Amino acid sequence: MSVIANELTKLFRGTADPASTEIAQILSIKPPGGEVKKVPTTVLGATAQTPRPGKIPDSGEVTLRIQYDPSLAGHITLADRVKTPVVEWWMVRYDGDGLTTPARDRFQGYVLNFSPNESEAEDENNLEADLTIQITGSVNRVAGS
Repeated sequence: MSVIANELTKLFRGTADPASTEIAQILSIKPPGGEVKKVPTTVLGATAQTPRPGKIPDSGEVTLRIQYDPSLAGHITLADRVKTPVVEWWMVRYDGDGLTTPARDRFQGYVLNFSPNESEAEDENNLEADLTIQITGSVNRVAGS
């Protein structure tokens, strides 16, 4: 059984594949997943449900939280992508697998949501932001070596 150190996971974006601009100061990330729609086919009189899998899978979203720095060019670009959406290349790289070439997920998508957190006077908080990247198309999963 292999174990991957999650704290070494990185996210990159760019205009070409493979994406090469690293997103700085990631606190947490939920990598791509996916879902297949359930299409009902059960008829009256059936004794059990008989759904079939849909033909168009949904690759879902990538969600992450960053320690937001509004003076970092990369963070400014992410915030601006909500005002002017751009479909671009993204890559989640699993550097914690200890391999020479880490496993990675490559896909196209756009920033669906960029939401800085609420500032509160009573708490000692760092400025953070939540992001959602909507995946368009399929995810190319590449095994490490």
